[in-house]
Amino acid sequence: MKGIILKISEIKVLALKISFFVIFTLFGLQVNAQEIKTEVDAVSFLDKMPKNYFITETTKRLDGLEVETFYQCEGYVIENEYLILFLKEIDDVENKGKLTHLMLNLLDSLKMDKITKKNNESYFAKYISYKNYKITCGCAKCDIESETTKFIKNLRKECNENLDKFYTSFNILKLNFNASEKAEEKLIKFRDEYIKLGRNREITEEQRKFIIQANVANDAKDYVNALLLYRKAIDVNKFSYPNAYFNMALILAHSGYYYQATYAMKAYLILMPDAEDARKAQDKIYEWEMYVKY
Repeated sequence: MKGIILKISEIKVLALKISFFVIFTLFGLQVNAQEIKTEVDAVSFLDKMPKNYFITETTKRLDGLEVETFYQCEGYVIENEYLILFLKEIDDVENKGKLTHLMLNLLDSLKMDKITKKNNESYFAKYISYKNYKITCGCAKCDIESETTKFIKNLRKECNENLDKFYTSFNILKLNFNASEKAEEKLIKFRDEYIKLGRNREITEEQRKFIIQANVANDAKDYVNALLLYRKAIDVNKFSYPNAYFNMALILAHSGYYYQATYAMKAYLILMPDAEDARKAQDKIYEWEMYVKY
């Protein structure tokens, strides 16, 4: 009886492996058939791939020990200057962790690296490094030392190729982003539109909701969520709440995004040239311009 149970379980495992192999193979053929050459290709690829990426965040505790938190990518959005990944923390028990974000600054660089198995340079897993984050794809997050079957090697090959495409997509987005040109063009257009529309400062109920939520997130130091909520408020009316640009500038500078911070503060001064804190705002721009890399 034990022998029969063992055979049945082996059959189930084999069937499961075959099923996964077929799914990943078909998925891999679909994705790998697409070459990433243009910005449209890059966006199209990202639309198909977000939930197959895993992110590891390494932080240091007060006692100096490093702590790793694991996330799964739930989606993304492109905000001119950066690619924002929406992350869900992977909980070992129920897989219902907290939500957070990762902003990949298009003015920075991603680093592609690999982990090799001992004495086997051809058998490796790729990953992308960005600040204190490590990005992997699919089975690439598994323990490389325990993966020895041909089945896993095939999956790893697909995962590495997909990670290459993610890396290529990011760099194509970066290549098509000209920070200095876009800043000048956008600010001139912003100023002219503001003058033409008569400086409308009416705040709607929908915008008020986003402002309240953004301020709450900002006070809670949930900076990325605050940034996105301020942007939603601006989408309703880009001129009626100048403090959104001021607060966004401080948040972006705090996170090291000095180009975006400088742009936001300049937009604030267009709306509020005679504000009591106008001198402070202009001095912040001078300070941040030291760190802007075009």
